[in-house]
Amino acid sequence: MCWDISLHTDIEIIKNTFPQLRDERRQLDYNYDYLENVQAITFPKYPILYKDKDSSQLALTEMEWGVLPTYIDDPKLQADRRRNMINVRSERILEDKKSYWYRLRKQRCLIPVSGTFEHRAVKGWKKKVPYFIGEAGRELFYLPGLYQWHETVDEDGVVERVGSFGMLTRAANDVMANIHNDGPNKPYALILA
Repeated sequence: MCWDISLHTDIEIIKNTFPQLRDERRQLDYNYDYLENVQAITFPKYPILYKDKDSSQLALTEMEWGVLPTYIDDPKLQADRRRNMINVRSERILEDKKSYWYRLRKQRCLIPVSGTFEHRAVKGWKKKVPYFIGEAGRELFYLPGLYQWHETVDEDGVVERVGSFGMLTRAANDVMANIHNDGPNKPYALILA
């Protein structure tokens, strides 16, 4: 399972690749050019590409990593459950019709990254060894995901439309299984699209 990714290239490459792209990003406190290590556990905002259902136009926006389980009302329970919704197991999208992911199956997105980090447990070592997984010769590539929109109300009573996304994973191949060799989700690895 992937919990940290890296984007250390100019986000303008995306606009050059997709010239018709509508840019919906807000001015945030950080610069996308140097998102060296973004960890999902804090539900950070991150740039993603999605196709708007209404206009069918490809758009670049920020969404929070970790799909918000809108079916839970209690904020603490919602945050706890959300930690399990950072990644999306691919087989649950089409095969499990009772799954929350099945409901979101048509809300696909692309997550621009320079690479991801997977961590390998080594017998006798206290800390896992991080491996940077990227594509040779490419500054940027895209990972598949699912997204959803939901509304939140801030302390001033202002209703805001917020997006959240999860990254697709699947059963690990032999190479990734050797790296991602520990933990409760060890048979699952990132889908490199």
